[in-house]
Amino acid sequence: MAEGVDRKQDYALPLSISALLMLAMSLPFTFMSFSRQGLVQSIRVLDAADIMLQYNQPFLAMLINVTIFLLPAALLAYIVILRLGIASLLPKPVQIFGTKALFWSKAWSMPEIFIVGVLVSLVKIISLAEISPGLSFWAFCGFVFCFVNTLARLDRMAIWDNLSHHSEFGHHDCESGKVRAIDEGLAACPQCQILTEKLNCPRCATEVSARDPHNLQKTLAWTITAALLYIPANLYPIMTTVFLSVPEPSTIIGGVVLLWHHGSYPVAVIIFIASVMVPLSKLTVIEKAWMNATTTTNITQ
Repeated sequence: MAEGVDRKQDYALPLSISALLMLAMSLPFTFMSFSRQGLVQSIRVLDAADIMLQYNQPFLAMLINVTIFLLPAALLAYIVILRLGIASLLPKPVQIFGTKALFWSKAWSMPEIFIVGVLVSLVKIISLAEISPGLSFWAFCGFVFCFVNTLARLDRMAIWDNLSHHSEFGHHDCESGKVRAIDEGLAACPQCQILTEKLNCPRCATEVSARDPHNLQKTLAWTITAALLYIPANLYPIMTTVFLSVPEPSTIIGGVVLLWHHGSYPVAVIIFIASVMVPLSKLTVIEKAWMNATTTTNITQ
């Protein structure tokens, strides 16, 4: 098992380096070219934030730069530092902060969402102009592929174990299944997963508790909110294009149907799965898990 985890971790270094190289290659070249009636316009991937600024959307511009470029690049760079062993040369507070930031930034790094958004936006543009993907587009797709695979190979416990030795914090063996950690007064740190009886993790100083306070109530609240927002997200237009002063709204399902009619079957399937089926499946699974957790809690009490 440990050998499999180590081998899985070994792939993280070449993948993260490849992702950084692909990201760097995607910046200077043409991302997409549009041509209509002899007029050609090209954009770079960095122009996305500039376009938002032109339309008085500074928050969206900042969000694009942070979630698509800055956070993924910083995350990948820190993974390279970890895998090369350079992190051990840093002061312990810096190691702890960097590793915490690594796992926090995973949830806010969204280059794959950007690619899906580009595909959705092309649904309407493809009927108005001829589109030619540039070198930057393919480099960015390669970056997304390497980035997603890098995240899939991160092991939280292995990374924290490489930063420290278990002997510094004691070792608790509850793997036999005969004794539960909570029965021994132990709780797992939500950040580095080490078992401890202290209120603050001795390894990463994160607050530790046996149970997340009001976790079932929080889960239910977020699930209901997401379900309510899911309905208008699919019924209302996600984008409106204006051609010859005539606005043309487009919904997600409408875009999928249009792509299918244009023969772009793989893109239509990807958008349908990512935008419709995956959120619906997650809501269903979370609802069932919440009901099972509520039933188990009631039985325990």
